[in-house]
Order: sequence, then C-alpha cells, then structure tokens
Amino acid sequence: MPEDLRQIQWREYGETVLHPVAVALTLVMIAWVLVTDKRYIFLGLLIIGAAITHVQRLVIGSYDFTMIRLLLLGVYLRVFLRSDTWRFPWTRMDTLYVLYVVTMSIAYIALRQSSAAVINRLGFAFDAFLAFFAVRLYFRRVEQVRVLMRGFAVVLFLVAITMTIEQLTQYNMFSIFGGVSAITGVREGNLRAQGAFSHAILAGTFGAVFLPLCWALRDRLSLTDRKFAGIGIAGGIVMVLASSSSGPVLSLLAAVFGIVMWHYRQYTRLLLRWSVAGLVALHFYMQAPVWHLISRVDIVGGSTGWHRYNLIEQSIRNFREWALFGVHTTGHWGWGLNDVTNMFVVQGVNGGFLTLVLFLLVIRCGFRHVGAAMRSSPSTAHEKISWAWGVVLFVHCVSFFGVSYFGQMNFFWYLTLGVLCALPQAIEREIPDEVS
Repeated sequence: MPEDLRQIQWREYGETVLHPVAVALTLVMIAWVLVTDKRYIFLGLLIIGAAITHVQRLVIGSYDFTMIRLLLLGVYLRVFLRSDTWRFPWTRMDTLYVLYVVTMSIAYIALRQSSAAVINRLGFAFDAFLAFFAVRLYFRRVEQVRVLMRGFAVVLFLVAITMTIEQLTQYNMFSIFGGVSAITGVREGNLRAQGAFSHAILAGTFGAVFLPLCWALRDRLSLTDRKFAGIGIAGGIVMVLASSSSGPVLSLLAAVFGIVMWHYRQYTRLLLRWSVAGLVALHFYMQAPVWHLISRVDIVGGSTGWHRYNLIEQSIRNFREWALFGVHTTGHWGWGLNDVTNMFVVQGVNGGFLTLVLFLLVIRCGFRHVGAAMRSSPSTAHEKISWAWGVVLFVHCVSFFGVSYFGQMNFFWYLTLGVLCALPQAIEREIPDEVS
C-alpha cells in the first residue's frame, strides 16, 4: 500500500469543516442536553466524543469551536435556561486543577510571546475548564456516575463494532468527517483501526482506560447492569486488539491488574511502597536507567519503545532548557524527538517544571479522592465504583508513558478528573439514603 494513503489527512486549524451528519448529530445532542434529565446529560458528550472526528469545527473569527466545545456550551446554556445551581463544594483538587491550567497557559504564552500562542492557550483553557467544571456542576449523586458508566459501556461496544468493520474492510467510515484516513493504516502487517479517534493508539487507549468501569457494573444485582458490563468489557478488549498497538495492550494489562487488585485492596499502600523500592533498586542495579525498560516493549511488532525511552532520557538531560517556561521544540534533542509521545514530558515541554509538578499533584489528589470515597462508602457496591474510577486514573497514568493525548482524548481526560473530584461528595450523599 502506498505510504501516502496511510497518513492522516489533517486540515489546518482556523478552517470551518462541517459535515451535514456531524452537524445534525451535534444539534440533536445539544437538544438532548437541554431537555433531558440531569442524569443523562453527559451521554450526549460521550457520543459526540467517540463518533465525530476532532477536525469537525465551526470557526468564528480566530476561534475554533469543535463539536465537543459546542456541546459543552450547550451544558452551560442549560444552567441558565433551567436555573440549575452554580454551586458545588470547592476542594483542594479544584484549586490545583485551576492552578495547573493557568500556569500551563501563562508559561506557554510567555515563551512564545505571540497572538497565536494566546489563541492556542485560550482554546486549551476553554476545553479544560468547560469539561471539568461541567462535571463538577452536575455530578452530585452516585446514580449519575452509574449512568455515565453505563454510557461508557454502550459507547465502547458500538465503537468496537465500527473498528471491527474497519479491520474487515480496511476502510474507516469516519473518514467522511475528515481528520482520519479512509484507508486503514498498516504496521508490520497489522491493520491499525482507529475509528473516529485521531490515532489508532488513542482509540485502543480509550478502550483500555474505561474498561474498568464496565467491570464495576457487574457487581450490581440488576440484570441490565450485568448486560452493560458484558458488552462494555467485550467492546474495550476488541478496541485494544483492533488498534494493533503495544501501548493500548499494556494499558489493558494495567486495567486487568487494577481489577485483580480489588481483591487485595487492603495491601495497596504496601504494594506501592514495595514497587517504588523495587524500581529504585533496579535503577541502581541496572547498567542503564530504570526507564530504559520501556525500550524493550514490543508486543505487536513495530513498536517504538526505544524512542519513548530516549524521550524521557533526553528530557532529563535537557532539564535546564525547559524547566522555566518549556521549550519551543524538542527536535534538536535527537532524531524523531520532535514527536513527544509522553504526556508527562508534554507538560514540561509546554509549561515548564512548575506545570509538571501541578499536573502530578492533580493526579495525586485524584487518587486521594478515590481513597476518601472508598472510606466513606456505605456499601461494597459503592466502594467498587470508587475503586473502578481509581483504576481508570491508574490506566491513564500508564498510558501517559506511551502517548500524549490530543483530539477528543483530552476531553475524556478532563471528564475523568471531574468525576474523581466529585466522587467523595457523591458517595457521602448516599449515606443517609442507605441508613434510612
């Protein structure tokens, strides 16, 4: 197959790209957001995020409005029209998240000092704040979290079907929207299906990251929830396999590990300490640094594990260059290193060391919220839901070593953080109901 047919056909930002199907589906979902019950608001966002490529956008002046952005604006329009409350309990995680977004934006603009940089960071902050705080505004009860989990199960199943069709036909039906190639990419003889996602790795990662939510639904007595769990787990596994990428396979293994650890959750803190101690010991025992182990990862063939190792290695060696405000480009660090395939390194490259620290603190706070939710859970079912979201965060972190999110995956990351921030308060509101 000619190489040029396997490349993503990107369009430039600043150009309106609207397909009638995408517009119609977005308008239907906006109407859904405005009229539906609070519990079902975010189902529309899941559908748009998984079914419409990120290149679909409406440009007004210098500002791009993707379909997800338009739908998020619909959520806030609902707040005004329905007189929904703007109030929610502010937490330390909210503060850290705001500081992270603001610090990233200031550093990026300070380094580049251009109007394009201002517009770029306005778009980043717009997405980050709207998605995160939309969740904070509306997620008040555990039942809303359960509805979202069922929604993920259905989406995983439906996307898995489309990726299976893509594997069988070598044609991506979502290419009608632009932003993805019509001809499915191939590496080492393996077809790499991607659906509407911006890359096959992101598609597989999506399936692996949110599979634990489907596992948690299996604990419900409801036969319907068990069916949701079954189709969601099957869908997530199929998405990972159809993407034919090592990163998602490792993420799936991390998800399985997190699920198995549910039965040994009382030893989590001990395992964490021993894991850190083991990595430190390996670091001093090995001739190469411990992160060199990444270079040996090649599950499906054609993986670029050495590139990912070298990216971490060079980011450490060039710390002084990016520590203050980040760096314009990493291309001079080594061959191919302009492709920053590590979410942690991206934080430093785009925002400096302080941004990276705040990013890590937000993640740490997310895990602490899971712990707080589990401690206050009135039942095993509630505890399992909290654990599942903790596993989702863990799988995100594992995935970050092999890919930096872009396109719609950023929205799903912000959504995850929003749910984690709201989870302890949602669990606490369940206690009076259980007691009564």
